[in-house]
Amino acid sequence: MRLPALRSDRAKETFRSIRPIIIKKALEFGSPDLTLKRFSKFLEGLPSGVQLFSLFASNKELIDLLLEICASGEGLSNYLARNSQVFDSVLDGDFFKHIEFDEIFSNFVNTISNNESDYEIRLNSIRRIYSELHFRIGVQFLRGILNSEQAAFHYSNLADHILNIVWFFCCRDFELTHGSMPQNGAILIGLGSLGARKMSANSDLDLILIYDAQNDVISNGKKPLDVPVYYSRLTKKFLTALNAKMKHGELYRVDMRLRPSGNKGPVATSFNSYKKYQMNDAWIWERLAFSKARVICGHQELQVKFESLRIQILNKRLNKENVFQEISLMRQKIDSTYVEFEFPWDLRRGPGNLLEIELLGQGCAVCLGLKSRDTLEHLKFLEELGNWSRSERNKLLKLYLLMSHLRQVFALIGSFNDLNNDKAEFVHKFVGKETGFLDMKKMKESLINLRKYSSDLISKKLEDGWMKNE
Repeated sequence: MRLPALRSDRAKETFRSIRPIIIKKALEFGSPDLTLKRFSKFLEGLPSGVQLFSLFASNKELIDLLLEICASGEGLSNYLARNSQVFDSVLDGDFFKHIEFDEIFSNFVNTISNNESDYEIRLNSIRRIYSELHFRIGVQFLRGILNSEQAAFHYSNLADHILNIVWFFCCRDFELTHGSMPQNGAILIGLGSLGARKMSANSDLDLILIYDAQNDVISNGKKPLDVPVYYSRLTKKFLTALNAKMKHGELYRVDMRLRPSGNKGPVATSFNSYKKYQMNDAWIWERLAFSKARVICGHQELQVKFESLRIQILNKRLNKENVFQEISLMRQKIDSTYVEFEFPWDLRRGPGNLLEIELLGQGCAVCLGLKSRDTLEHLKFLEELGNWSRSERNKLLKLYLLMSHLRQVFALIGSFNDLNNDKAEFVHKFVGKETGFLDMKKMKESLINLRKYSSDLISKKLEDGWMKNE
């Protein structure tokens, strides 16, 4: 195979000089064939190699880092293979330092506002900075600079900034044709892991767009639109900006099924309709999801208005028995969908999964009117809802922390299609000796036991009448 990175004689000569070092380093990580295969994918994505190979020759630590990424699993290595240009950011002296998101994006917005007028060019620039920072977070987590909780916050912080900047330029471009937002504008609401600031490397986005305007109002642009059409088209334009595949890839997968009426409803919802729905018509599972709702960006006054509504709804506490009956039914539906091969690796599905524990926390939130969006904070109130002992509550808290930690690590690794002991060693490096994750067999056994304990404990509490009013 002819690789662009090895097109020139100088590139070939430089690569031959570092090849023995690459092979030696690959052997140190174990599974050298797999590591070198992933390294080859990285090479395939390089447009040229002379400069990078020369840097490798003068800085062996870069080879260490690249092969450590390749040995870590499909997640980070495949990402690097698809976006080989992000490795350039490693050469920045700030790569391993604390990421100053506000400063980075403030400078970035000024740069593309002043130097780039084309909407498509701006979107590609946004994808480039997203790729670089997403990669930087993953590598800092891989290197132990960030722990799992910090990585979750960083991935969420990155999403917040990307959504803000895409929304800003998307609205500006849309308004050139259809006029400024009618009346009180719109806001973007994040739910799920985005709302709770618990994202991982492969999280998608749960979003709802809410506007505050009368439906009979017409926009003031060259091509005016009435309010429902205006905000519907703006939402679709925004979604396209997020998930369209461009030169520097896509940004996020977006799920908007948590809006009123799900996929059958309009993509943009009026504030008054949303308020009426949540107060009077929302299903219990929608109220559970709403406990994590957080404003990401949009009109400032509407943000305040929405947060006031959120507190008002949470203060309208739901009946404990009804909530946990619904959670019991939801558990059955969730457990029925998991794929045998994916258990126990997929921590979001199957018996004793993270989602089940999070549902308990959300149940606490809607029954007790808790304002926090953090599952850990919610679970601390389990004793107030029934027959949980402090010891049982603390065990569940510890289990949730461990599974959340593992989820971050697994997101970095990617799939478990190529099961091998190196993955077990990699996971063991992050989670510590108490788990017994010494090889793939023991890691699988440990995960099964952990999840069985979680599933049995939750089932016992529900079956013992925890959800019944006393």
